[in-house]
Amino acid sequence: MNNEACRFGTAKQTEQEKQRIRVAVFAQSKDQVSIDRQLTKCRDYAETNGMTIIDGYTEIYKAPRQFPSCELKRLANAAKHKKLDGILMTDLARITRKPDDFFAFYYDLYAKGIKIFTTIGGEFIPNETITTLFDGIKASVKQLHAQRIKAGKAATKAKKQTNDKEC
Repeated sequence: MNNEACRFGTAKQTEQEKQRIRVAVFAQSKDQVSIDRQLTKCRDYAETNGMTIIDGYTEIYKAPRQFPSCELKRLANAAKHKKLDGILMTDLARITRKPDDFFAFYYDLYAKGIKIFTTIGGEFIPNETITTLFDGIKASVKQLHAQRIKAGKAATKAKKQTNDKEC
């Protein structure tokens, strides 16, 4: 199945295509010519590396760039609903040039099992220390959330018992 047919959902998937990594392409620049160039590079990379492009997000921006952009929000929403396995772009600067913003976006995707691929470097994999640190933070937040829910239920139960005694 060609990428255009897959993009619009007009063709049936073969077993081989079901095994391929499903990616969304993200291209962002100040002009359409640059975006077209990025899309061509991404299509070539996807074809060479066994990926199926299921959607595309493009954006012509004006300075200063807003983070996250509208298209980046749409892409993150698609990732949130597990409609794709990864995001493909020419380089990481398409997301943002600010490291703090990039890592916040990356780890939000990482937590959902979504990978980032670039045509110049393949899959983006931060060093093991950062990943281990993030996994620890994620586990701590999950534990804290569970404690707050438990405390909230206990407070609700205690309040209900107090109200029952007053009657």
